Amino acid sequence: MARRRLPVPARKKRRKNQFHFQTSPEPNRIFGVDLTAIPGIGALTAHTLLAEIGPDLSRFANVADFASWLALCPANKKSGGKVLSSKTRQTNSRASCALRIAA
Repeated sequence: MARRRLPVPARKKRRKNQFHFQTSPEPNRIFGVDLTAIPGIGALTAHTLLAEIGPDLSRFANVADFASWLALCPANKKSGGKVLSSKTRQTNSRASCALRIAA
């Protein structure tokens, strides 16, 4: 009687820019908070924020200063009480780009 072979589990092919190591524990250890628990923020976004901003956020007085530094809030130009423009500033920040993509 012939023996029946068990199916071999298929190996997942690694993507081009995929990490070679477990990504979630390191930002959790450095920030002290699990950023990947926030909807839309993955391991790559957490690593980008860590690399661009760093673990110390005390240089920002409040959340509004942090959002302004990332150029995520609109810069309202007013004259005589009339809003002339409310566009967001142009920026080359990788952190703000990562957060815009995560949103």
